[in-house]
Amino acid sequence: MAMMQQTAIFGSRVNYAVLNAAAGLPPLEFDGVLHELTRAGILIQADALLSFRHDLIREVAAAQMPAAMSSALHLRAARALVRTKGSPGEIALHLSEAGDTRRAFDYALRGADAAERVYALEEAADLLELAIQHAPDESTQAELVGRLGKLYLHMRAYGRARPLLERRLEHVYQSNVSEVEKFEARRDLLFLDIYSSARNVEESGRALEALHAELAESGQDAPRLEAEILNKLLWAAICSFNPHLVENTIGIITELHNRNNQAHVKCRTARGLGIYEGYRRRPQEAETLLREALSQAKEAGDEAAVVDSYCGLTTLLPRVMRAELAEEILRVALPLAQQHANPELIATLFCNCAVYHMYLGDSERAEQLFDRAEQALQRCSHFRETVAYGLGFIAYLRGDDESAGECWTRALHASERDGVSSVRLECVAALGILAARGGQMSKARSLAAQALRLARRGGFLVEQRFGLEELLARLRYHAGHGDKALRQLARAAASARDCDIPLYLTAQLTRLELLLREGRRQEASDVRQELCQVAQSHGASWWIQQAEGLCSQARLQV
Repeated sequence: MAMMQQTAIFGSRVNYAVLNAAAGLPPLEFDGVLHELTRAGILIQADALLSFRHDLIREVAAAQMPAAMSSALHLRAARALVRTKGSPGEIALHLSEAGDTRRAFDYALRGADAAERVYALEEAADLLELAIQHAPDESTQAELVGRLGKLYLHMRAYGRARPLLERRLEHVYQSNVSEVEKFEARRDLLFLDIYSSARNVEESGRALEALHAELAESGQDAPRLEAEILNKLLWAAICSFNPHLVENTIGIITELHNRNNQAHVKCRTARGLGIYEGYRRRPQEAETLLREALSQAKEAGDEAAVVDSYCGLTTLLPRVMRAELAEEILRVALPLAQQHANPELIATLFCNCAVYHMYLGDSERAEQLFDRAEQALQRCSHFRETVAYGLGFIAYLRGDDESAGECWTRALHASERDGVSSVRLECVAALGILAARGGQMSKARSLAAQALRLARRGGFLVEQRFGLEELLARLRYHAGHGDKALRQLARAAASARDCDIPLYLTAQLTRLELLLREGRRQEASDVRQELCQVAQSHGASWWIQQAEGLCSQARLQV
């Protein structure tokens, strides 16, 4: 019975060596008792693992133990696990049950650290809960509450994160802690509001701007915290089409980047500057800065910043069409993002790689990556407009205009609700193009008017937004201004030639379509030749297939 009870203490399974150490019997006697229990059908042995044949037997054995015996057996179990180099988390659980709270706290912290290092986040959260329960003082407990709240924030468990982060904020303002810690606590709650869509983007931008102003006025030396706030502020300013705030924020990030040489700061400022350059369609400058961010993140040993830098590089892939960048992302960045269990980063990586392979004409590989992107996008719990737009773009490239329209309509509603003007413009333009291609010109004109209002608000932030250019060109063509439409597309193609290969090819493809409709066969042939030469030099056979399909329909010699 004693052996059964000691075995039951370990739960559903226990290693032979651990049970042997806990039982405290001579080896021959231990093996004899074990043999009797297995022969009686109570225990099952599979290699070095022992378990009860039925859970009910284990439950009865555990229920019959007095509290004092249970504590003693848990203490034996903990000591056995220490001697056999068991996991700190398992040792902590047994010490907790044995009432040894001091050592339970120590082992719980060690276990949480070990679990976080291998991204076993649920296990880390459980062990932090245990450490909080046994924390030796209020200050330590409050610190761990904040750490657990941030972990839940990373895990997208917003409901569990909020009360913990609010509790931490309350504690730091009641305690004698540094001003930086207070700012960090406020930052975490603000980021939670952003991720959980508790604030729309414009509200988030105002709150971030105010927080940064307070930090600057306080005179605190916290460059990493400042960089994190500024990067999020830049995101909010771009998304809400606030060009004045974007320029101001970029100026501050640039100044911080130039005066601070700490790797953990520079990796963040370089990433912010790189994302901005990418948004402005300057891929060479963007890649230089994002490579700097990647190098600094590696130097700082900050894996999360490494993943973020790769994520920024991935957004450049469909524009620059470079095979070595695609290989690097699939080989290095994707495994890192999956380790970090971040669905937004995983979706971004898969989606951009899928688009790249679709452009290459490798539809089988693209389909596999699109499926993975869809799975990741559907696990995203925030940025709903970006998720829906991504799903629509996938459907569009697959040739499913109906599903694309449904997704873009959802994305449009979400972007209006959350104040994400950048995605709203993309959706309005995309829906307008679908309407124009389908002959719904009244709807296309209405959507174009919406797009133009947004574009005027965005100023320089909407330069080279080709969805809008294509929509306006199609409307001009339909209104009988074919020459104006074709000149507009030629200008769009020329401006994109050295900075955005897909934009250039798409502009040329639309030119080809309209020239063929006009019956201008020689000009169409010249455009097709230019398009195919550029596409072939980048291995972008998707556009060649599209161009040849248009020419075939028009019976133009390919």
